[in-house]
Amino acid sequence: MQSDQIPSAANPSGQNWSRTNDAALDAACKTGGSTVDVAKRIAAYKTVQTEWRDYNPLIQMYERPDVFAHATYFGNFTPSVNTCLAICNATDWFKVGGKA
Repeated sequence: MQSDQIPSAANPSGQNWSRTNDAALDAACKTGGSTVDVAKRIAAYKTVQTEWRDYNPLIQMYERPDVFAHATYFGNFTPSVNTCLAICNATDWFKVGGKA
C-alpha cells in the first residue's frame, strides 16, 4: 500500500487501488522490504500493521458468510478461508464407517 503504487496515467500498473497515501506507512513498508535482518523486518511490519489500523483507509461494506454442512460420516472436511471455498482439500476427503 505504498503511495508510489497508486495507479495513474503515469503509473498504470500501480497496485494501490485504495489510493492510500500515508508517509509513516510508506516508511515502514520500505524499511521492511529493504532489510534481511529478521528482527528489523518483524518490527517494521508490526509498524505497518499498526499504522494501517490507525490510518484505516478502507471500510468493510460487506462480508459474505460461508456456511457449510456435511454428513457426520464425511471425514476431513475443512472449510477454507480463501476463495476456493470448501473444495481445496477434496483429495483428502474420506468416508467414515459403513453408511452410504
